[in-house]
Amino acid sequence: VSFSKERNKWFAQFKFNKTRVHLGRFTTKLEAACARRMAELVYYYPRECIRNHADFLKIQQKINP
Repeated sequence: VSFSKERNKWFAQFKFNKTRVHLGRFTTKLEAACARRMAELVYYYPRECIRNHADFLKIQQKINP
């Protein structure tokens, strides 16, 4: 996560399999950091993300039937 003085925005990116993955530009550092963390989880731990997403949906359905 880095700050671009030219655009006055935070941007997030990371490398996966020797390829740079650009995640976008964000207004706050927190938004950029969250985007990067979520992308890292999806790219590096896809099975866990799918399982956790299914659990999340179950919990969400209980809260908002």
